[in-house]
Amino acid sequence: MVMLKITAVYMLLASLVAATPLPQNAGFNRCTAQGASITVSFSASDKQVRFSTVGGTGGDSIFNQGRALNPALIAGIVCGRLQDTCGASADVVSKCQTALAVVQTAVTGGLKGGDASALSADTLTKLGAVADTFNKNGLGVTTNFAATLPPTVPGAASNSITTTTVSVAGAKTTTTTTTAAAAAAAASTSAVPNNGFNRCAIPSTTIGGTIFINFVQSSKEIRFVSIGAKSGTDSVFGNGSGQGGALNPGLTSGLVCGRLKDTCFATDDVVAKCNTAQAALVATGLKGGFASTFTAADVKKLAQLADTFNLNALGVTTNQADTFPSTVPGLKDDSGAVATTTTTAAVAAADITTTTTTTTTTTTAAATAISTSTAGKADFSKVAEILQKVIDLLSA
Repeated sequence: MVMLKITAVYMLLASLVAATPLPQNAGFNRCTAQGASITVSFSASDKQVRFSTVGGTGGDSIFNQGRALNPALIAGIVCGRLQDTCGASADVVSKCQTALAVVQTAVTGGLKGGDASALSADTLTKLGAVADTFNKNGLGVTTNFAATLPPTVPGAASNSITTTTVSVAGAKTTTTTTTAAAAAAAASTSAVPNNGFNRCAIPSTTIGGTIFINFVQSSKEIRFVSIGAKSGTDSVFGNGSGQGGALNPGLTSGLVCGRLKDTCFATDDVVAKCNTAQAALVATGLKGGFASTFTAADVKKLAQLADTFNLNALGVTTNQADTFPSTVPGLKDDSGAVATTTTTAAVAAADITTTTTTTTTTTTAAATAISTSTAGKADFSKVAEILQKVIDLLSA
């Protein structure tokens, strides 16, 4: 009789697993390939060409991070969030990272956005191709920025300055052609405003590249976010108040350091301090995640990452390590228990495990199947129905 029950439970659990689908959207799971794709465009407000993402799906915009001159920053954010936030398949993440490496090689070769007056039509075509190649090879999305970007940038075909000097006797002509970028560099002054942060504001607790640890109510996750700053009409650092940030603090801090260099044109000393602090943060290996997986002590350590980065990279004092943990609901206590109300499915699974030692292993598998189903979009009415049959069978 016991063996028959075990066999029946096994069959029911098999149907439970079948009710839990594999990752959605061709492996992109919670996100879409189109939402992850990157763009390159001209901003009429500050006359710059920058890279950005088209945005993501879900309750908040997963991929949006403003705009950057460095395409590797944007592509890196996309790949990081495919893994950390979307729960994409290993194959999808691997393809994205391979395409990111190609973008990084292009950046090393000098391909970045910048002042439109310094970019020729040929350079704009290449910048468009960087985005197109990443989208195609990394995400399977076809775009054609190589063809569509140059016509949108005023004066792109003639971004050079030519000076012709003719001698008095008319016997000699000297022609000097200087790129607009070199001319702009030569005209720049040696004084760097804002304590070396140049085009961007001096960071503080209310502006600049300062990063904060953030609890996202909708997903019950702990993430890292920058508070943002304004340069012209574009938010240089900000994720936007409606976005949750990144689970990986290395992504958020890396974005800050990258934009200090590429968008703010901060001094080498300012950029070097940021890069050093960012490397120290990444070396800890700590990341955010579901609040229910952390104790208050764990969260304090995460908050200390942000505090240390802010002080060492930007000279800004924050005290999130003392203030943030108490604001996060549902943390584990020191014994590992989660201080939240358990769900009906969890209670049912707990009841099953105490009914008989014979079925402990199989019922634990049921609980595991339920917990892993959150990666897809399980039919929870079906799950509840199957669990009720298991309970009825074991009670018979």
